[in-house]
Amino acid sequence: MKKLLLLTISVLLLSACVNKGMYITENDVEETAPVLSEDQKCILAGHEILLTIDDDSIFTFFMNSFLCDESNVGSNSEWEAFCSDREVFMSKTKFASIVVSPDKTKIGLNIESDVLAPDTVSGIYFKDSGVHMLTGYYLGNDFISFSPNGTNFIYQGNCWEGMCGLFIKDSETLEEKLNINAPEYLDERTVKAKFVKWVSDNEVEYMIDAEAKREGF
Repeated sequence: MKKLLLLTISVLLLSACVNKGMYITENDVEETAPVLSEDQKCILAGHEILLTIDDDSIFTFFMNSFLCDESNVGSNSEWEAFCSDREVFMSKTKFASIVVSPDKTKIGLNIESDVLAPDTVSGIYFKDSGVHMLTGYYLGNDFISFSPNGTNFIYQGNCWEGMCGLFIKDSETLEEKLNINAPEYLDERTVKAKFVKWVSDNEVEYMIDAEAKREGF
């Protein structure tokens, strides 16, 4: 019965994605860049629904996060409903933004829940292997962009008191290529880092406080 209910909810959600006016007709081009549905619950590409906010990997991440630990669930009825009722979870969670790779095969994700906004979790979606989370759920996390050819990407994470690190990873292997403003202990961070632009696929420009820097990898 429970499986049937979850299947019904998922079907209704997929229908909502299609009916939000974002679905592509047969007359449109085949290689359409992924886009968000109007309600920010689904990611669509052409005739295909690539990802919905109730994907198991996203749902499981939140269920295992501090939002759903025993102390929070026991003291907050809204969080208890969010963590125990999948339909409530879907209604309160959305893709805050997405970033599509140049070849349209990968999507950077920023996911937000109404139970604790504007905190976010950032991740990346691969069509063949699904969602890989890059950060925890915290204020300041942000998938920023892919490099010009899409071989690498940069995101902001490991934030503490408004100061974050910048991390560059390989778009295929997720191997870390470079980290900026990311000391071993978060409370050792004393300045803010801000991404400015890609100089090339292997070099970035960023700001440390008011000082502009470039660094290759």
